[in-house]
Amino acid sequence: MVSEWVEQWLFTNQKPAIQEPIKLHPYQRVWYERLRLFEEKTKLPKGRWCVFEEVGKLMRNLESNNVSLHDRATIDISVGRTWCHWLKQNGYETDFEQYIHHYPDKRGEQLANIYPYKLLGEFHQWLEEAYIPEKFPEYVRKFVTSEECKLISEAIGYEIKPVFKRLKAKI
Repeated sequence: MVSEWVEQWLFTNQKPAIQEPIKLHPYQRVWYERLRLFEEKTKLPKGRWCVFEEVGKLMRNLESNNVSLHDRATIDISVGRTWCHWLKQNGYETDFEQYIHHYPDKRGEQLANIYPYKLLGEFHQWLEEAYIPEKFPEYVRKFVTSEECKLISEAIGYEIKPVFKRLKAKI
């Protein structure tokens, strides 16, 4: 921590060694690059929020349990589509403002919805009570190994059953 570094420097007159940079799993690099681009290039209007920011808590929970989702598992897109579908089913208007979301890869710039703060509490309730127990396991299991399914199950408190893919017989 910075405070420990400063304390050591002040009391010992020695410049502490700088720790090595954190090593990221290759899949995490994409997520963190997206976070960096979001921070650098995105300014949401006051009173608005987006799914990308809100799924960060779920991603941090998975990372703290040593799970790195595959970079093709674009969880915010899955959450956003399912959330919008839920809003339609429950009589909400779904013609929301949008912002430009930046991807570090060939996806480039994409439009994504932003929502008024008045829906934020409802979103969190829906995420915890509907998406994570019902939709997330079905979505994420396509991208992870059976061992990762166990880790994710422990992290979120719901069972994720692995997808067993059939191998094609060699003729």
